[in-house]
Amino acid sequence: MTSPETKPVVLCIDDESSILASLGRQLSREFEFRSVQVSGTEDLAKIREAITALPENAVVVSDLRMSGVDGREVIKEVHRAGHKVLTLSGTTDDLKKAPEQPDDVMTKPWEMEVLRARLRNLLGQGQ
Repeated sequence: MTSPETKPVVLCIDDESSILASLGRQLSREFEFRSVQVSGTEDLAKIREAITALPENAVVVSDLRMSGVDGREVIKEVHRAGHKVLTLSGTTDDLKKAPEQPDDVMTKPWEMEVLRARLRNLLGQGQ
């Protein structure tokens, strides 16, 4: 197990508190868990601030369909800041036409061990 100072950071962005709570419980043992719950268009500034505050060793997990915030815009902001993003979504249809693509995609519901493995992969830690 890694010490808290060396845990890679995972920032989760979603509009559902239950999803964020579940991710926090499941990911906090291996990663430093941070979250932003969105509820409207003004939250894009809050998301930008959270992304800007991320250390180099970080990855973002974001919902694609959120109330008030377009997940495709979040992908663009994450990439602009030099981080990787894994998108969670009930469907990937919205991504087919998006100019900015996530680094990885998982559909809901997801398996936690698979999510952890994909996060490690995005962070360059392998399996």
